[in-house]
Amino acid sequence: MKPMRFTLAAAFFALSLAFTAYAQDSAAQYLAAGNKLYLGKNYSQALRCYQSALKLNPHLWQAYEGLGNCELAQGDKAQALSDYRASLALNPGNPSLTSLTLSLQSQLPSGADSADSTASSGEDEEGKPFKPYWENEFGLSSTNQQAGQSTNALSYTGTQHFTEDGDFASGELQLERQKVEGAASGIGVLTFEGGLGLGFFSPALSIGGEWGQNAWHQLDGNLTLGFQLWDPLALNYTLGGNAGYHDGPVSQFYPSINETARIDTASWNTTLGPSFTPWDWWSISTTVGYEYDITYELQGIYHPNKKVPINQAEQIDTLNLALDFTLFKGFILDLAPQVGREYLPAGAVYNPKAGGLVFNTSPTSQNFVGGTVSVSYSFE
Repeated sequence: MKPMRFTLAAAFFALSLAFTAYAQDSAAQYLAAGNKLYLGKNYSQALRCYQSALKLNPHLWQAYEGLGNCELAQGDKAQALSDYRASLALNPGNPSLTSLTLSLQSQLPSGADSADSTASSGEDEEGKPFKPYWENEFGLSSTNQQAGQSTNALSYTGTQHFTEDGDFASGELQLERQKVEGAASGIGVLTFEGGLGLGFFSPALSIGGEWGQNAWHQLDGNLTLGFQLWDPLALNYTLGGNAGYHDGPVSQFYPSINETARIDTASWNTTLGPSFTPWDWWSISTTVGYEYDITYELQGIYHPNKKVPINQAEQIDTLNLALDFTLFKGFILDLAPQVGREYLPAGAVYNPKAGGLVFNTSPTSQNFVGGTVSVSYSFE
């Protein structure tokens, strides 16, 4: 178990370092290109390079200074003053820029800094104030994993966006078909989620319920903590769990008893990983995950007072990669391959990957490969 977890953790940190190095190198290249274009008096192209550098690294004070230089050369003193101030906020120890900023400020009438006034009034780039809005999203997805387990789902999500910072509340209805105790079963899922946009920190909490064939009942909960490291790079941590029950054969636990009983299960899971969005139409994310599933009790269907403790648990380590492509406005294609390793105990345990009870004479482990393909369409 330990070698697998060490390998997954090492892969995560390697990918994180690669994303960070890529962003820093690319930002430096855009900055150098912008400086060259500015010296050649190609101010429009230089502006684009500085803006690209800041998208990759919003803490690059030299890029803000470059923006101000270009804008000043084009005669936009108010916007130049705003970008000079942004540069000084990141690097106050710049006496020459401080002097230039004070001189420029004295040349402008009070309130002429349009960029600052627009930002303080909460307006977007087009000068229009943000208005709360409702967003609709329809989705189709197909997931395949080992042992023939597959899940096909159709979903609708409605989201109310309250603020420009990212406060929201949403509800999702999903109809899916997956294997439960070896048979394809229909399941309905209803989930409610809410989140806050607190600058670089974005927490969200979701609670949901599942109902379906084979008396499937399950309550789900999930906490997500998002950290915006800089504009294209974020770090996401999730902690979730569920508890529920379904009907299944007692014979897997006690071969001499040919009856159906209620099988009580629970699990918790956690993931950690970065997401990187270099362009508006494409993003990539990777996560290291750990899941702990336990089958803890059998309960009689017709005699609920008859309860037998089981306490059989399995553990699952995963490494996930997600690639999101915006095909055209509103349509997103998501490809998410997955590799992992399961650690199964001796005895019978309900295995969510296999969609049924699995019996092992001794503790064992096995690798698996899976993946999800989904497409969604969103509109206001």
